[in-house]
Amino acid sequence: MRIGPAVLALLVSSGVFAADRPADPANPDALAAGLGAWAIEQMPGGTVAWRDGALEIEDAAGCTAWYREKLTAPIEIDYDVTVISAGGAHDRVSDLNCFWMAADPRSPAPPFAPGRSRSGKFSDYDSLFTYYVGCGGNDNTTTRFRRYDGTAARPLLPEHDLGAKRFLLEPNRSYHIRLIARDGVAEYYRDGERYFSYRDPAPLVSGWFAIRTVRSHLVVRHLAIRRPSPVVATPLDDVYQLGPDSMPQPGVPHGTLGPWIKLPSSAYPGTLHDYCVYTPAQYNPAHPAALMIFQDGQAFVGPAGDYRVPIVFDNLIYRREMPVTIAVFINPGRRPEQPVASSKDWGDKSTNRPQEYNALDDKYAHVIVDELLPVLRQQFNLSPHPEDHALAGASSGSIAAFTVAWHRPDQFGKVLSNIGSFTNIRGGDAYPDLIRAAEHKPIRIFLEDGVNDLRGQAPAGKPPSYDARKDWHAQNLKMAAALQAKGYDLNYTWGIGTHSNKQGGAILPEALRWLWRDYPRPDDPRDDSNRTLLLPGP
Repeated sequence: MRIGPAVLALLVSSGVFAADRPADPANPDALAAGLGAWAIEQMPGGTVAWRDGALEIEDAAGCTAWYREKLTAPIEIDYDVTVISAGGAHDRVSDLNCFWMAADPRSPAPPFAPGRSRSGKFSDYDSLFTYYVGCGGNDNTTTRFRRYDGTAARPLLPEHDLGAKRFLLEPNRSYHIRLIARDGVAEYYRDGERYFSYRDPAPLVSGWFAIRTVRSHLVVRHLAIRRPSPVVATPLDDVYQLGPDSMPQPGVPHGTLGPWIKLPSSAYPGTLHDYCVYTPAQYNPAHPAALMIFQDGQAFVGPAGDYRVPIVFDNLIYRREMPVTIAVFINPGRRPEQPVASSKDWGDKSTNRPQEYNALDDKYAHVIVDELLPVLRQQFNLSPHPEDHALAGASSGSIAAFTVAWHRPDQFGKVLSNIGSFTNIRGGDAYPDLIRAAEHKPIRIFLEDGVNDLRGQAPAGKPPSYDARKDWHAQNLKMAAALQAKGYDLNYTWGIGTHSNKQGGAILPEALRWLWRDYPRPDDPRDDSNRTLLLPGP
């Protein structure tokens, strides 16, 4: 079956934490078998060697290293790889590529079987059924996904090619790659960020895995191949689909996304916070910009994720449906030796996230107001008005966003909460009573949750019980009631979903329109200058 271009789509994940469940091992130490576990197809002039427990490829004109074991979905393939630049003849820093679930439609034998093997030249693989990702660098300026259909067409959608600098390879940097084939979906992650997710109408359910490169020098370590534990991909979440405001649109100016920066913390000594900044194409330092800070920034920034904030901002700012707004994506604090939070591990067990996000004290507010804001103000001309500053998050990131605004309404006047954890993780269930007891604060709030969020029931295998203080949806209802009783500027929506980002991502454009609905915007019937599409100025 040939897959037409219209089929390829970047999809949202099935849930917030579903992918964090442990996987069952199929071959958790696949590199332990050494070079004998691999079938090498390489053009003349290159070498493949086994050194210090790693697969090292130095290639002159094309190399494919096939892992000999056949794989069957559901499967997860993880490995670390470094693209070497040390002055060698083949140290080009490009083409960190891979095939997975690959098979030759002409034969059930492995693609590298005697009589079926190939030379290592890229075009030799056109006849396969396979998923393919190529990460570019140097003179190869694109990172892309393809689903080979057994013909020379190798169909792809050029509009989903990733050409921004951050998607390309850097020399001597170690990357963690994860490939998934599960439930009819093929996914590719790099350093925890999902780059591609493809729902295949004719899924490739078995085949072989290969690492491929051309004119480059790779060192591959820590290959692990696992069968993922069952994940509940509930249809209740699948009903929420991203709309056109969450997709790149022709003619819309694209903002820029800066590199991830490490911010040392004095509020939590010994830790740092990773953050990056989106700057709209229309930002002009002569005019103060609005500001929106997203907790768990890694979950909001990706172009193939659930929220895709830079894309949404591009579209809404272009149509003047929200102000020119600097977006900051900040991850929970961590010690230098701890891993960076990612879509696979938001940091609950590996960073300072539980303390920072779920506690009701003002320490995390110090991170945002006293540590982050001064740095941002040195770089950008930001509005001084709290009504021009917003905070957002999902799950524990939501309560963190609310807590910062609660302690510092002089700095932040807007909060977007998705599936907010206003529960008794660290006393968050007290907020409805605190809101009712305190004076009204000038905060505008948008709450989103699903009626099938975590409902305070005992885990499977435990005696049946119910804890109202750990009922996510009941606590969101109490938050809404308390905020309404105190006269807050509140909007809320209760969907049918679970503890998932799907609804929050689907409604993000509307939530942003509501939060920013009254930003200053002159309306003069005799002057249409503020009624045109907003383009970058001089």
